[in-house]
Amino acid sequence: MTARCPGMTLDRVPMLSWSALVAAVSVILTVPVALGSVIYVAVDHHFGRLAFGGNKGIDTWLGWSLGHPQSFVYALMSFGILADIAPVAARRRQLLRGGMLVAIGLVSTVVLGTVSQTPQVFEWKGSASDKVSSAIPFALFNLLPLLGAVVVIALVLFTLVNGKPRLLAPFVPAFLGVGMIVTGMVGNAIEHVSSAGVAGTVFGEGVSSYIGYGAVLSAFAGIVFWAPKLWGSTPPAPAVLGVSVLAFIGIVLSSLPYYVAGFADQPAGVVGNFDYSGPSQLWNGASMVGHAIVALVTLLAFAGHFRGRTAATEDPYDAHTLEWMTASPAPAENFAETPRVSSSTPLLDKKVPAESRS
Repeated sequence: MTARCPGMTLDRVPMLSWSALVAAVSVILTVPVALGSVIYVAVDHHFGRLAFGGNKGIDTWLGWSLGHPQSFVYALMSFGILADIAPVAARRRQLLRGGMLVAIGLVSTVVLGTVSQTPQVFEWKGSASDKVSSAIPFALFNLLPLLGAVVVIALVLFTLVNGKPRLLAPFVPAFLGVGMIVTGMVGNAIEHVSSAGVAGTVFGEGVSSYIGYGAVLSAFAGIVFWAPKLWGSTPPAPAVLGVSVLAFIGIVLSSLPYYVAGFADQPAGVVGNFDYSGPSQLWNGASMVGHAIVALVTLLAFAGHFRGRTAATEDPYDAHTLEWMTASPAPAENFAETPRVSSSTPLLDKKVPAESRS
């Protein structure tokens, strides 16, 4: 907030920086509520567990801080990673950049519901006024963040269609990761519709896998994209694409079977000894294989070192933003002189003549 270079207003910062700021503010807003919950549960535990259940009430009073839809906040930077990579892959400026800033901000509105510590469930029963009074908070706290996520994807696709797209290796895991997160957000909305009947089932575990693993895949995309500035080398595209496809398969295998098993009433945290006539062993086995694939791919991606890495130039992607105007890897002081910017794409401004900018 205080160390931006001259001309770098908040509407000009890279999307990764914007999403990090929005996510950080959102987490900070939830900390007092979580801290208060910790205090009254701890005090209650010390004095006989009379009001809040003591240690047995931890999930009831603190579960929201690690559950859904609060998990959207923890995955929010994934949208910033995709929004930064997409224009480079499209070889043009981000179209409707203001809309992208707002859309990422919309995802963070989920904190308004989570700090209430009450699931905003849509009940399809009672009078019309009862339905409306149930639908409004449900839409505000579950559908509004989803709308922001969908708008991010729509603007990314809009920029690609109106550009000259190329296959940029980091874009693939970034797009797949956000796609998995959005699939989890859709599942969260379904989980909060009472008539769907999936509350308290393994459906919620499928939502967790989609969002958590999608965020990991997006983080991988960010590391690959900014690897030249971190280590001065570029991972080989075939290896990046292979890891991304394997991770995608693992995420779907680990999550989708539990979406199906949730509608078949498999209780949460249970893999056997429940009343279900369908192929429960198939769903649980497929999910286990999916988790194993994701674990293996994560180990390969983050713990391993890609062979065939090439030394990176200053601007290996023909990028747009300020970080690509310095050496790879970035030197300790970044720039010999403090740069001054006049748009969100200062490097592109240098490359493209003013009269031909779009």
